Formats: sequence, C-alpha cells, structure tokens
Amino acid sequence: MQLVIKRFGQLTAKELYQILSLRAETFIVDQQIMYNDLDNVDQVSTHVFYQDTDSVAAYLRIIDAGQSYNSPLIGRVCVSNKGAGIGSKLLHDTLDYLAQESSASKVLVESQLKAQPFYERAGFTQASSKVLDHFGVLHHVLSFDLDAYRQTRNAVSIDDATVSIRPLEATDLRTLQKLSVETFVDTFIDSNTADDLASCMDSLYNIEKLARELAAKHSYFYFVEVEDQVAGYLKLNTRYEQTEGQRDDSLEIERLYILPRYKGLHLGSKLMKFALDLAKEKGKKRVWLGVWEHNEPAKAFYSHWGFKRFSQHTFPVGSDPQTDELWELLIEN
Repeated sequence: MQLVIKRFGQLTAKELYQILSLRAETFIVDQQIMYNDLDNVDQVSTHVFYQDTDSVAAYLRIIDAGQSYNSPLIGRVCVSNKGAGIGSKLLHDTLDYLAQESSASKVLVESQLKAQPFYERAGFTQASSKVLDHFGVLHHVLSFDLDAYRQTRNAVSIDDATVSIRPLEATDLRTLQKLSVETFVDTFIDSNTADDLASCMDSLYNIEKLARELAAKHSYFYFVEVEDQVAGYLKLNTRYEQTEGQRDDSLEIERLYILPRYKGLHLGSKLMKFALDLAKEKGKKRVWLGVWEHNEPAKAFYSHWGFKRFSQHTFPVGSDPQTDELWELLIEN
C-alpha cells in the first residue's frame, strides 16, 4: 500500500471513485446513516488515504481551518479492513503530516461516541461536553494538541533515568496486542496489501494466541517505557519455544519493535543490549533472529551489533510467502 496525500483538484477520477465507494460502503451501507455524502466540503479539504492494489484501503479528509472551525477538522474516517491497524496508522500519518506541513496549533475531529476510544488512544481529548447530532448519530468534538506533538517528535535524546524495561504481566495483554499490531503495520504497510496485512494480524496477534505466548514457560516479553509510557517491546524465546529448531544454547529475538513516535531515541539499542545481557545471564552462547529480506534499516541495525546471516526461511504474510533472513551472533560469557 502507498500513502497518498492530495488536494481535491489533484485526485484522479479513479481515486475519487474509490474514495466515494469506501465512504458509501462504510457510512451508508454498513452504518446505515441516511445522509448526502456529497456535501461540497471535499473541495476545501486535503484527502489522505492508503492506496491498495485496486482500491482505497483507508481514508480520511482534513477540512481546511476556517470552514467548520478555526482549526482543521478531520472527518470521513473509514477503513476497508477493520481491526488490522491500518486506520490507526493512517491517523498517525495524518498527525505527522499536519505537524510538519501546517502551522495549526491543534486539529479537531467530530467523533461518533462509539469511536471516541479510538481517537483517545491516539492522544485526542474531549474538547467540549456538548453532544452533536449528525443524521441521528451522536458525536463529541475531540482535540489533538499539535504543538505538544511537534515537541515530542523533535526530541533528539531522552534522559536514561526516564527509560525502563520491565517484564510483562497478564494484565498487559491488551496493551501488547495493540502495540504488536501498530508496530507491525507501521513497519510493513508499504510492502503489503490490506487483505494480507489483515490476515497476518488475525493469525499472529489474535488475543488467544498472544495469551498463550505470554504464558509460555520459555518465552519472555518486555516493555520499554519512557516516563512510564510504553514505547516498544521485545519478545525472546529459549529451548523449545524458539520458532525454528535451533540449538539449546541459543536465545531467539523473535520481535523487537519501537513505536514510530519513539524511533530515533536509541530505544532499540537499549532493548538489544538487554537481550544480549539476558542471553549471557542464562548461559547462552548464541543469539539469533529473523528479518525480512527487504528491511534494510533493520538489517543495518543488526549488522552494527555484529549479527551475520546464516540461513533463511519463508514467512507468510497473508497470501504472500515472503523470505526472512536468519541472522546470528556468537557471544562470549
């Protein structure tokens, strides 16, 4: 999928048709809201969407400041594969775009009440207690502080005293699922279709599977936190929990992911050092991992730590059989 950001006059006829089709499918067919979607606001909006192979996978529009409110307003948020993390990715990409390209101090959204938790997880807060009624559907106005977001994005370093790594508990399961989906989609959305991503999310990160992994005797999950906010996670496997038939003196780094807003703060290096120290503590002589063959930033990171390729295997993402390279590091105790 490809992220596309265009003004109304820049949209092709095919793009506009696919956008209107997704909006009609979401709001008129699925949600059965009786309204005229063609409201003459698209012409004063920026359109942000993920273009899939032959359809729009996720979409929203940003209505110009001065039209509905003094601040820009996000609306018509819809996604073809719900629950696959693509909508969250699109929203974060939109916030990044506004932080970089606009001078607005905040952005608003008129959220359906049932969708409010989705926006609150992204950092929106309720701006007013007033309830809006749009075509029989109740909404709240929510606000996102773009100025504060810019300050966070522009951070180049963090105080080590504010960073902690802790093992997960059973009560962290839902947070782990959300984090797993968000980081996986952020890493691989550009190279996969919406259907393949949705299928992969369902097979890898369904709540029952994650619960089993979290309870596994020789698997270990850790959160890295910055000022008590979860910023990324690590999953390690030993003995028979390793995903390949590797030696008993080995430790596998199965997952090491950092949320996009915390990248560049060297948290991945902190997790890597933690994993290697743990391997030594457990008397392991070898650490290994799998990395997608086209994930060049990750491969450069692992190479920096001394890992070298030793094999490969197939890793299916939905219907797409992709190749993961297997890398290893021999360690001295």
